[in-house]
Amino acid sequence: MTSGLGRGTGHRFGSGWISGILAVTCGALGYGGVLCLLFPDWLTTPSARALYPMDLVRFLIYMMLVIGFGLGALSVVLRRRKVLGFTGIALATAGTLLGGSSAEIGPVRGTTAVGLDWFLLNLFVLALLFVPVERVIPRLPEQPIFRPGWTTDLMHFAMSHLMVQVTVVLTMLPAALFFRWATQPWLQDAVAAQPLPLQFAEIVLVADVTQYWVHRAFHRVP
Repeated sequence: MTSGLGRGTGHRFGSGWISGILAVTCGALGYGGVLCLLFPDWLTTPSARALYPMDLVRFLIYMMLVIGFGLGALSVVLRRRKVLGFTGIALATAGTLLGGSSAEIGPVRGTTAVGLDWFLLNLFVLALLFVPVERVIPRLPEQPIFRPGWTTDLMHFAMSHLMVQVTVVLTMLPAALFFRWATQPWLQDAVAAQPLPLQFAEIVLVADVTQYWVHRAFHRVP
């Protein structure tokens, strides 16, 4: 009873908790956006790179860093526990020190990435759409924005987006390194010049042989 009351009053409007959570969220969005500018080869979705309006993207990164820092400072002033506020300030400061919205875009060479940009964009757009909708048409009259279990939902959202992409990258990276010798223009052109049925048969043969030897290798491991 006491712990529930303390938790409720600790999260009330004006306690610094809401501003702290928003500071961490905005700071993380801005910091993540700066990382995407610096390392697009590893962090951004290849099919989406050419579609981004960069002026708007840079403006949003700038706003997230400013809001994250400002709300972090507000949370530090209002809240007895300063962790959320200082975390938001640290994320915004780190993003600014890395170049902020003016950071130069790094080189792009690869076609497989973690997709951090897609995660950040989804999180931003979903919050922008559904938070106002939940305020206007709430399922329950007393339902708060940060309802019980929202951190679990956020972690599931992050894992379902980022971890899938990280797994794909970690799976493809060894194959890309091992078969780098095969990425020769003359070899690719020779394979592409073959009839499609022959290419299909070669793919099936290579896949089956590879799976067979991997299966045998695992069975030999004591």
